[in-house]
Amino acid sequence: MGVVPPDQSVPRRTFEALFRPEGIPVTGALKAELKALGVDLDALATHYPLSLLRQSMDLARRHAFPTLSEADGLRAVGRAFVSGFKQTPVGWVFRSMAPLFGPDRTIFTLPRYLSSVREDLPLSIVATGERRYLLSSQEQDARAHFLAGCLEAVLETCGAKTSFVTVATESADGFTIELGWSE
Repeated sequence: MGVVPPDQSVPRRTFEALFRPEGIPVTGALKAELKALGVDLDALATHYPLSLLRQSMDLARRHAFPTLSEADGLRAVGRAFVSGFKQTPVGWVFRSMAPLFGPDRTIFTLPRYLSSVREDLPLSIVATGERRYLLSSQEQDARAHFLAGCLEAVLETCGAKTSFVTVATESADGFTIELGWSE
């Protein structure tokens, strides 16, 4: 894999978090398809193009959640990603601190944690009420349902009870996600 400009790249740790037993277990067929795409899990490059992450997420969805719709499958991949991420060194810090910080404080640290797995995701977070937030991004093809699944798992990690995460809008120009929880 050649040199990828940082503003269009995803670090190897993103693939390491997604494709692990606690995330998306890699079978022989999935491993072979990933390798055919250019992702050799036995010899990961330092960075990959964002387009390759998207293709890898689609493969993970088709292999791990073949009976789910595309949106529900991407949401499930997002939840699995957080499970794998929590096993990484940065994820261990998140897993340890999120319950102490609670959901409100953790929501505002999301851009920092997200930057450890995706260096260039433009994300805006706005409080819309008590325990209610709106996340938005103007990124094209951002995989909002993947992020919604990640947010569900993050809220659970924080100890949020009865949470909701809804992809409110999704278009070629970006997305908005509404989220919240009860006490």
